Amino acid sequence: MKVEEPILPIYEANALHSLQEQAAARVYKTTDKQVLMACMEDLFMPEMPCVFTDEEYSTEIALSEKSANISHENLRKELAQWGFAV
Repeated sequence: MKVEEPILPIYEANALHSLQEQAAARVYKTTDKQVLMACMEDLFMPEMPCVFTDEEYSTEIALSEKSANISHENLRKELAQWGFAV
């Protein structure tokens, strides 16, 4: 007797339920109000938070590079390792 994979919608429903339980457990353990507020913002923000004009986009890129998380050139190098061109 062969065991078959569950039907996809059932698997997805179980996976979704499991993620909901994991998220709820972490939220219930958190006592930091700022963390909880950030979670709410992340969960209920619109899919596309904003649209930039070219000028605004350039400003955002400059601010991002200024933050020193990663420069545009380093981003190009990192993505090039995976075959992406920016």
